[in-house]
Amino acid sequence: MKKFFVVLFLSMMCVLPFGVDALESNSYTTLRGVTVEKSLYDKMCNMYSVNFVETLSQEEFDNLSANIDTAVKETYIDYGDARGSFFTTGVKSLNIIKSGNFVTFFASWLQQPNIHSFDVIAVRFSGCSLDGNISFKQTYTSSGQLYYVTNGVNQYFSSGAGSSALLQYGNNNEYSLTFRVSGSGTVYGSYQHAKKTVTQSESMNYAIGANGYGNVILFANSVALKYDQMPGVDINV
Repeated sequence: MKKFFVVLFLSMMCVLPFGVDALESNSYTTLRGVTVEKSLYDKMCNMYSVNFVETLSQEEFDNLSANIDTAVKETYIDYGDARGSFFTTGVKSLNIIKSGNFVTFFASWLQQPNIHSFDVIAVRFSGCSLDGNISFKQTYTSSGQLYYVTNGVNQYFSSGAGSSALLQYGNNNEYSLTFRVSGSGTVYGSYQHAKKTVTQSESMNYAIGANGYGNVILFANSVALKYDQMPGVDINV
């Protein structure tokens, strides 16, 4: 599995655990080498997450930050059958964010999971459509280092898209999908964690449908009970 990581040398920084001040005190350089005003960096981290922002490319950062002042992130807590843009349990949380015509869907682990197998993150479109491809990313920390992998196996359907990826060992593990949408409607997001060891091919045995887990992921019968059936989130675009 191809793995990307950044090692921080002492010659680059002394104290800061992630980025490094650059040029002036009001500038900041991320681990991916994106230099921005510190105030913009802080806005991005507040809207998304530190690890996600630290691992954005220049193009990704530009796309998501262009409309940061009007970005929408609902913080509605979903209790079972209720729906909204934020759902949380004792171990993981879901967030979905709209910034201009870009949407980012997050699944963040709040505790270390016991099972590390092929999890699935996916979105469904109603009244709107995917404009281009989805961008999958998984970030995690290990021994003080921030790592990211982008090798999820993407699948595209008429009404949505998803990615299957092996859940890495580490802390602060986070799956995300970022994509551009066209039209007006609703984007539904679902993250399904494998309760048992599954193969990559099993994790890919799903379709996209309103009657699937989280109103998104419709697993084959032979696979469905191997996932945790976590409710999903949605946002209007």
